[in-house]
Amino acid sequence: LSATEVIYANWLQNREPKVRHAVAESLGVMSSLVPDSAFDANMNKFIPTYLAMYKKEKRADHLPVSQGLSALLQAASNRNSAALEFQLTVILQALHPLACRAPDFRNPSTIKNH
Repeated sequence: LSATEVIYANWLQNREPKVRHAVAESLGVMSSLVPDSAFDANMNKFIPTYLAMYKKEKRADHLPVSQGLSALLQAASNRNSAALEFQLTVILQALHPLACRAPDFRNPSTIKNH
């Protein structure tokens, strides 16, 4: 198993929110290190997980999820991944309502995330 698979399977479901957030962010960054042969398979697992985290996590905790998703999408774009094109509609449908919602100006992380 690769490090990303171990982290995904064992740490992303942790009960501690800070651990989940750190893992979400790090998985996105680590995705650029995954070999091309495993990248699309990992992306097909990671994208739905990131999108589900937007529903599961509190709005104030979306920033590390967004940063991880952004790093994953950047890696996919740099590789011209076919999986990105397949997932694009689902990604846009999930992110559109989040982008249309006004940020909570009392909470700095929601402003950064917006």
